[in-house]
Amino acid sequence: MQAFIFIGKIFKRFFRPLLFMMLLMTVIGVSEIMLVLSIAPVIDAFIHPGFEGVSVITQKFINVLLQFEITPSKIAFLSVFLGFAVFQSVLAVIFLCAMEKTIYGIIKDLTINAYNTIFNAQWRFFVNEKRGGILNTFSREVEKVGMACRAMGRFVTDAFRLMFYLIVPLAISWE
Repeated sequence: MQAFIFIGKIFKRFFRPLLFMMLLMTVIGVSEIMLVLSIAPVIDAFIHPGFEGVSVITQKFINVLLQFEITPSKIAFLSVFLGFAVFQSVLAVIFLCAMEKTIYGIIKDLTINAYNTIFNAQWRFFVNEKRGGILNTFSREVEKVGMACRAMGRFVTDAFRLMFYLIVPLAISWE
């Protein structure tokens, strides 16, 4: 129960960075879907050089290319695929940087609050504890909080990714 209270406090303190990370995860998920879907036109371009009898996905990609006045070809589809791959990779790097920055912000906030609490403690608190025991324990616990935040971030990211990968087949063919 205390873990949920702690997570709630973290979300209240770091709402904007966490919201940014969630939005970024959504954009990454959509870009991963587009990356996966952009493989179909590449395969169709090699199997059907005249673009006769291509899949519905390839037809939609052809329509998008024609709207931008780009002639559908193997090079065009490969360029779209590589563009989505680069875009998705850049977003993944941005997400990892944002996640690390948020985690270090959480650790910094917890560290400052703990030090303020320790410095405001009564003298009896220091007399009853072993020398160095407080700071050693605190350092280990802060490291564990950082690892837990990273694990939660990976879990949420993987859950989003799984959700998007489950949506793709259903969107392509409901039956």
